[in-house]
Amino acid sequence: MHTQVSLSREDGTKTVSVEYFYSQRVACINFALNERNTFNPENIQLLTSVVDEVVSNNVTRCLIFNSTIPNYFSDGFSLQEMFGETVKQLKNGETQIYDKIANSYQRLIECAIPTISFVDGICRGGGFEWALSSDFIIATPKSQFALHEIRIGIVPGLGGFGMIKSKANLSIANYCLLTGNYLSNSQAVSAGLVDDQVDNFQEMLENFAFPISQRSRRSLVRTKSFINLQETKLAALHTSRTPFLNSLMEKK
Repeated sequence: MHTQVSLSREDGTKTVSVEYFYSQRVACINFALNERNTFNPENIQLLTSVVDEVVSNNVTRCLIFNSTIPNYFSDGFSLQEMFGETVKQLKNGETQIYDKIANSYQRLIECAIPTISFVDGICRGGGFEWALSSDFIIATPKSQFALHEIRIGIVPGLGGFGMIKSKANLSIANYCLLTGNYLSNSQAVSAGLVDDQVDNFQEMLENFAFPISQRSRRSLVRTKSFINLQETKLAALHTSRTPFLNSLMEKK
C-alpha cells in the first residue's frame, strides 16, 4: 500500500490535507477546522476546493472524508459563523451566503467517483448532512448522529430530512427532525443510515475502500451515474432551502 500526502492547506487553525492510498486510487481528505470541526462558509468552500482537486486526478477512484479532531466528525454549522450580520439581509431576499454553502453540498452530491464519510464521534447538523451527501457513511461504535436544529427552532437547511427519509424511513426521519436527539451508531446502522460499522480507519480502508479501488474508474463513474442516487439527494437539498430560510428569518 502506497501512501503520500499530495497537498496541505493551513489557514489559521484550519488544516485540510489529502492522503493517498493504493497508488493514488483512494484519496482521503483529512480535515481539522477547529476544536469541534464546526463548519462555516469559508471552511466548507475550502473542503470543496480540495474535493475538486482530488477528483481531477484521473487515477483516483474513491474519496474519503476523515476528521482528525478526536471525537468529532463535525458539529455542524454555527449560525453566527454561517451568516453573522448578513443574516439581516435575508429579510431583503439576499441569500448569497446560503446559496454558496448549498452549492458546496451540491458539488459533493454530484461528485463523479464514490465518496465515503468515515465517522468516529459526533456527527450532527450540517456535518450529518455532509455525511449523508456522501455515497457511504462508515462509522465506529462510538459515533452519534443528530439533526439538532429543532433545538434552536430552525429547520435543517441542507437536505438532511429528505436524505434520511430516502435512505432509512419516514419514522426515523421524523424522530431525527422533531426531537433533535442523537441516534447511536447501532441505531443508525439498524435504520440503514450507516452503511457499515468498523472499529477504526484502517479497517474501513481495507474492507470497504480497497475493494472499490480495484474497479476501473470508468466503470465506477458509469455505474454511479446509472444508480442515480444523486437525483434524490439533490431534490432533498433544493426542497430544504425555503423552509430553512423562512425558519431562520422567523428566528431572528
